[in-house]
Amino acid sequence: MKPAGLRVLADWLAWGGARVGLPGQIGLILTLLAVVAGAYLVSPMEAEIETTRARADRLAKQPPPPPREVADQAWMARLPSRHAGHAYLARLFAAGEKAGLELEEGRYRESRDPDSGLTRLSISLPVNGEYRAIRAFLAHALEKEPSLALEGARLTRESIGDTVVRAELRLVLFLAGGS
Repeated sequence: MKPAGLRVLADWLAWGGARVGLPGQIGLILTLLAVVAGAYLVSPMEAEIETTRARADRLAKQPPPPPREVADQAWMARLPSRHAGHAYLARLFAAGEKAGLELEEGRYRESRDPDSGLTRLSISLPVNGEYRAIRAFLAHALEKEPSLALEGARLTRESIGDTVVRAELRLVLFLAGGS
């Protein structure tokens, strides 16, 4: 047997449901679903908006970043000098041999950007070795010299079963100063 309160509620819901008909019942169910969705979806979004506003307020109170010219000068001051480029090439070749790679004769070309004053040392380095060794060599070289960038790489092997990969690595070393 149902408690008296539940019986009265059930009777009231049955009477109301009969009074509004099927379209009204569907509308009530959809309204109830909208209220539940609002409670579970909109409330967390409002909290996220509040967090984002607080973060925006904190960022607005921070001092502005330095002018671009100052940032560029600070970045360029950390670059190796133009004359250090050839010494870096020797270290790069030694690191490749240490990684167990067979290095063929590399080519490099130096060019200077007159606007920025940067010297760009483009390095084309053909290597042969296992893929893992090539990848480790590249990771080590890029980690050790922040002004070094991998411009491109082409990897080939004779057959799918070969463990030796032939790679043509195109690297760029950015150097400070010119002439």
